[in-house]
Amino acid sequence: MTVYNATAEFTGKDQNWQDETTIYWFSVESMDYRIESGGYGIADNSGTLTPVNSDGSPIDYNEHEAVAVLSLCQINDDMVMA
Repeated sequence: MTVYNATAEFTGKDQNWQDETTIYWFSVESMDYRIESGGYGIADNSGTLTPVNSDGSPIDYNEHEAVAVLSLCQINDDMVMA
């Protein structure tokens, strides 16, 4: 498991009922070169998780950043039920 010099805090979620996607939003504080500080999300579409940037666009342009977001921004049951 890769360790990052960064932390993520859950800040909220947005639900899109039309495409059945929920984006869980996180604020990341980082001192790691693989991910910048800022807002990130995890889009959950029927169990398929996609890391997104602060605009909600998939992070498909930087594999290291995408992996870091998926590692740092973990969804738990409390977030799902919120």
